[in-house]
Amino acid sequence: MFAPVQVPTQVWRCRLPWKDSTKALTAYAVAHKHTLVLDRRVSPPRVTFDEKALEVLQRRYPADPLYHVLGEVRQVEKVLSTYIEGPFVAADGRVHGEFTHKPLTLRLSQRNPSLLNLPRVDAADKDNLYNFVRAMYVAAPGHLLMARDYRAIEAVLVGYEANDGRLIRVAKLGVHDYFLSHVVGEPADETWPDAHLGPYLRDIKRRYAGTLRDSAKMVVHASNYCTTPRKMRMEAPHLFGSERDAARHQDAYYRLFPSIQRWHQRVADDVNTHGYLTAPSGFRLHYNDIYKLTWKDGTWVEEFSEVIKEAAAAVPQHMGAYILMRSVVNLCQRYPEFRRRLRLLIHDEIFWECPEEEADLWNARVREVMEEPVSCLPCMAAWGMGESVSIGTEGKRSAVTRDGVWGRWADMQ
Repeated sequence: MFAPVQVPTQVWRCRLPWKDSTKALTAYAVAHKHTLVLDRRVSPPRVTFDEKALEVLQRRYPADPLYHVLGEVRQVEKVLSTYIEGPFVAADGRVHGEFTHKPLTLRLSQRNPSLLNLPRVDAADKDNLYNFVRAMYVAAPGHLLMARDYRAIEAVLVGYEANDGRLIRVAKLGVHDYFLSHVVGEPADETWPDAHLGPYLRDIKRRYAGTLRDSAKMVVHASNYCTTPRKMRMEAPHLFGSERDAARHQDAYYRLFPSIQRWHQRVADDVNTHGYLTAPSGFRLHYNDIYKLTWKDGTWVEEFSEVIKEAAAAVPQHMGAYILMRSVVNLCQRYPEFRRRLRLLIHDEIFWECPEEEADLWNARVREVMEEPVSCLPCMAAWGMGESVSIGTEGKRSAVTRDGVWGRWADMQ
């Protein structure tokens, strides 16, 4: 005999809280028959809904409400957790981030919070939430926030490491726009004097601002540091239609400056032979396993490993940090009162605060010191650039706003 069973006559259900998880988003995408985005940087590739994946999904499915809202929610959460919430403001009303030397190259980094990577102000999008972040930081009454940064310092240093006076000159005038002029079929002529070439490149920058210039900037930076076309395509699918497209642009850049690939080979050979690179400052940067063996067409082929990208970037990034800190030390020794003015070092930028009436004085002093020739970077006579490399700078400052706030960081120009 079977025992009687009580059959339920009602079914209950409750709405569970939404979780921003890969599992939940995958179920949503599958239910709506959306093509999933795979992260191919890992093996095997796996489903991802990171920031870049969301951008892809937003372009594929513009009418879908979730992907757009999810991006906005994540933006709010990031702003709150990274820049606002937490014990960041000290008793003196200022924010004091902790400097570290976490990168091997001795570039400065910062934590609790990091003021070195605050979101840039998007002047074209007044409602951009990230614009609010820099607006929170203001100068003391009667003072201005001021800064000077090196122009294209890493591109200049790549040219120096490549022993290429042409590249150094073009980098100082605008290497992104020089390359862009060739991409758009309006090539700049290197025989032109700087007084003609500089304005021409600025005009190219103005006329082709947007996706074309963004792709040129990425090609220059990525190619300087051995990034492959496949990686370029993966990181910026909106800039390159295919891996072949990225490769075509990279090949064009290398044809303009073949010295870069020769420098890459020297970097690999030095690491392979000695286990380290020696910067012009005398600092050693240690690497290993610069080559890898790949099985191709029935034989083992020696190729660059992933280490080449870090090794290629090491000396230019280290020397950029060295030059910046050298300038700060010289400023503080020459003008001891600058120690009370200094507020921040941001990669290739010196950031300070001073009374409004002293703004022009300190701007001139900082420029003079920053643009002094770097004695450990001697020039070849054939370059016609003097005894040592010097790097130009650009300045910006805040202003008193209409509502009486002295010097918002967001308003510096």
